[in-house]
Amino acid sequence: MRSSVQIRPGALGAVVQPGLERYSDKVEVGSSNLPSPTFYYKMKILFICRANLQRSPTAVDVFNKLAKRFNIKAEAKSAGIDELSEVVINKALINWADRIYVMEQFQKEFILSLEPLAKNKIKVLNIKDVYYRDDPELITILENKLKNEFKLV
Repeated sequence: MRSSVQIRPGALGAVVQPGLERYSDKVEVGSSNLPSPTFYYKMKILFICRANLQRSPTAVDVFNKLAKRFNIKAEAKSAGIDELSEVVINKALINWADRIYVMEQFQKEFILSLEPLAKNKIKVLNIKDVYYRDDPELITILENKLKNEFKLV
């Protein structure tokens, strides 16, 4: 017996492992001639600063421009460690991310106090809290650090 399951184009199919998602327009259940699923990896990047006002939102913008330019399949978000941040870092965001970029060492320590298992996915960018959002100098620093981090030419 054969039946069909319709999946909206672009809708999430079965999650094979975190970040590795399977998409298909039509899947025939019970058929030996199933179409080969298309697999791709969509990296999840999280940028953290103190208040999520200046550096980390700028980092998301810079990363998104680089991702588009270099065809990187990724989703970027930002958060702050301060309880008054618009988006406050939490365990769910930490576990969502494949990579976490913090601006300063104390932010890494704060994240590890919430989720010690995140140790291997956190990288400190060493960018001091002296920049305004979209500051040209901050943008240049972030571009250089992210190009180096992702080995972009």
